[in-house]
Amino acid sequence: MKDLNFFDPYIEKGFKISKQFFFNIFVLLSILFLIGYSIFNQLKINKLESRVEEKRKIAEDPKIVKKVEEIKEQEDELKRFEEEVENIRQLNEYIDTTDVVNTSFLQTITSKMPEDMFLIRLNMSYQTVEISGISKDKLNVAQFKKGLEALEPIEDIFISHITREEDHYTFGMNIHLKEVDLGGEDESEVKESQDSEATD
Repeated sequence: MKDLNFFDPYIEKGFKISKQFFFNIFVLLSILFLIGYSIFNQLKINKLESRVEEKRKIAEDPKIVKKVEEIKEQEDELKRFEEEVENIRQLNEYIDTTDVVNTSFLQTITSKMPEDMFLIRLNMSYQTVEISGISKDKLNVAQFKKGLEALEPIEDIFISHITREEDHYTFGMNIHLKEVDLGGEDESEVKESQDSEATD
């Protein structure tokens, strides 16, 4: 009697997987990948759009716009202030380089005074020094004038008056200083630029 084996038909035929099956699996996985990638991109786009909308609302917020304008005005004001400070610094440098009438010059003037002479007033302006004083006699005034004429910055000296006052003389003297060499720059242009900087 022959034994029956119910698995014979399958064993003989074998378990075969066709190429169509692999192709269908590949197509299915590709479709799933594309769907997943599209969903991922869409979520990313939605997130970016949400962030852009938030930033747009912030940028268009009247309070923030006003604050930004205030900050910009403060920055402009700070820039103008820095420019003014720089102008002042340059003006100070110019004054330092062109300042003829300084402490050293005044000390030199007083060193030329004869004995029995006193200064009672000294007025300084641009390139001019006005002196008023008391002297024992006219000769001292003449000696004082002659001593000052030897000083380098002095161009001209004019004695405006000598007046007798009981036992002494009062006198006035105007000293004109030499023009400062500004490296070819016109003095009037320098004064005009100083005046414009002072009025700005």
